[in-house]
Amino acid sequence: MKVDFIIIGAMKAGTTSLYELLKEHPQISFSKIKETHFFSQTSNWQKNIASYHKLFSEKEGGKLLGEASTSYAFRPHYKNVAEKIYNYNPDMKIIYIVRNPIDRSISHYMHSFSKGYTKLTIDEEIKSREHIIQVSRYFYQIEPYLKLFGKEQILFIDFEDFIKSKKEVLDKLAYFLNIDKKPFSTTHKLHANPTLGVIKLSPKFGRFINWFEPVIKLFPEHFRFLVKKMVVSKKRVFQEKPKMNVNTKQAIIEAIKPEIPELEKLMGKDLSKWIR
Repeated sequence: MKVDFIIIGAMKAGTTSLYELLKEHPQISFSKIKETHFFSQTSNWQKNIASYHKLFSEKEGGKLLGEASTSYAFRPHYKNVAEKIYNYNPDMKIIYIVRNPIDRSISHYMHSFSKGYTKLTIDEEIKSREHIIQVSRYFYQIEPYLKLFGKEQILFIDFEDFIKSKKEVLDKLAYFLNIDKKPFSTTHKLHANPTLGVIKLSPKFGRFINWFEPVIKLFPEHFRFLVKKMVVSKKRVFQEKPKMNVNTKQAIIEAIKPEIPELEKLMGKDLSKWIR
């Protein structure tokens, strides 16, 4: 058994939506959990490879095994992830979704705040956490993969194209993975992981819900909603997107600007609107 492809990110750029679409495809067997984080968070991964493979169940008639872990594009927070994946499978295909860095950073902050990871404002959080900007440095994140796997084994998807031209993106994806394009759902909701008006459980209570999920599922939907409300403050539910100030926006632009020409070459498209 070998995993054939991985969606490595970017975080808050549509990876969950893409995962849901691919999971429905009859030729693809996805990991039982969306984000395994195996190559980023497992110490001595070679000795634990059997536990990784247990996360996959091959479908009858299935062709490919895949997973999606955004932490694989959390350089430098996690080191040598590309090397680990290459050593595991040098033929691995890599899918990388990118998004306007300003929009992605706002969504990243909303995710962190809703989950209870931070109490800071968006400007304070981005200023204090370099990680948020680093995740939006897409060429920096993909560079180790390019050096090891080559451009031919990497598919770039622009989140905006994914939203506006879903069929064309899925056709390209099917060609890249060498699977049938017909089974892809054309009605699947793209926003599989929304942030507005949604209760997000903290990791602590998320684990609690997961443990008791088989029991909780026996109760009506309104009861399940009340359970979530008991463990999440309304103050952490966004009704509208927060706005960053001019200085924060400029800091993001200045960080990504030097890499834009290289990324444009790789993707074959104009990304100048990202740095205006």
